Amino acid sequence: MSKAARKMPEGAVGFDGEGRLTFLGRPVVMVSRRGLALIQSNLDGLLGERATAMAMKRAGLTLGREAARRYRGSGREALEEFLAWLSLAGWFSRARVEEFGEEIVVRVWGSYAEEYPGARGPVCHVVAGLLAGFLREKTGRKLLVREEECVAAGAESCLFRARPV
Repeated sequence: MSKAARKMPEGAVGFDGEGRLTFLGRPVVMVSRRGLALIQSNLDGLLGERATAMAMKRAGLTLGREAARRYRGSGREALEEFLAWLSLAGWFSRARVEEFGEEIVVRVWGSYAEEYPGARGPVCHVVAGLLAGFLREKTGRKLLVREEECVAAGAESCLFRARPV
């Protein structure tokens, strides 16, 4: 991603009439990457890793579908724009679409999973859900998105693969 793409657009962050923090006109809560990792880690301990993964991915799926409806374009360009916005929002520092065809492969660096070291496997469930929801809405295909590599489990980056269901 170029340095120009990393520049926060003017007016992207502000406050609404009630004094709530907003990002792109929508109320948000600022949570540190460490905070998100702690929430997820505690849910793992309370609910188990599988239930936590399902809940976090489902939340991401809903948010990804909602986000897709705000994009006019489709295909690889829309996905790349979405990834740029996710980067601006702090989900990761940069991303690259490695494949865009029957399967779609996305690699991200600087994920919040860096704050979740020593995991036994992938932990970027919300990001996987965001991608699944966005891609379902934009491609019209139901895709299963799996994180195959994760920095929390020792990889250098996180790799997501979307396959038709």
